[in-house]
Amino acid sequence: MKKDHTRAVISTEGEGNRNRARHIARAACVAPPIRHTSRPPRRLCEPPSSPGRPPPSARSTTQSLIDLMAIAESCIDGLVMEMVAAYCGRFYAAKPELAARRIEAIGFQVGHQLSERYTMERPRFSDHLEAIKFICKDFWSELFKKQIDNLKTNHRGTFVLQDNRFRWLTRVSLDPHTDSTDSADNDSAPLGDTAAQTTSMLLYFPCGLIRGALTNLGISCSVSADMSNLPACSFVVRIKT
Repeated sequence: MKKDHTRAVISTEGEGNRNRARHIARAACVAPPIRHTSRPPRRLCEPPSSPGRPPPSARSTTQSLIDLMAIAESCIDGLVMEMVAAYCGRFYAAKPELAARRIEAIGFQVGHQLSERYTMERPRFSDHLEAIKFICKDFWSELFKKQIDNLKTNHRGTFVLQDNRFRWLTRVSLDPHTDSTDSADNDSAPLGDTAAQTTSMLLYFPCGLIRGALTNLGISCSVSADMSNLPACSFVVRIKT
């Protein structure tokens, strides 16, 4: 009798365990599935973006790029001014003609290399006018983020490129009696007082840029600058035949 009672107890406990297992399995089948969404949770402090307007992160990135470009332009402007001041005041203080040739030579080398880079995937220009238009549009836009405002020619090898607001002259104020600079022929011209001399020396660098770019395109020329109406500046290109 004891053995039969023990077997009955064991069978009852086994039946109870099986019933509990069935209930757990049914509960697992009835439980709703967990939904996974790819959209990240929005921060409580972040305002919802309106349709058609970029999110705050995109706006901050764009503003950062604009700030970096402005800083880069300021660094280039400061570098050019410091270079001119060094050649005029320290290296060749007693020889302004030699300082002018040095500054123009640096501009020539820079312009030659930049022209090689900007025309790497372009076909060769057919005539002088096409090359001058490249200087007025693409080359000037890469350097100063704007095109030349006016282009004139006498159709005999002389071109006048006018920038109504030349960036390197926007912070310069001089008397109306100023001299023009010539990268090839006017090295012996008087340079006036210190302010006019520094500004005149400054224009030798863009004259060298233009001459170097055109030389890389196979055009031999001389370039001079006129700053009679600041901050406007005119660059006169004379093609050598």
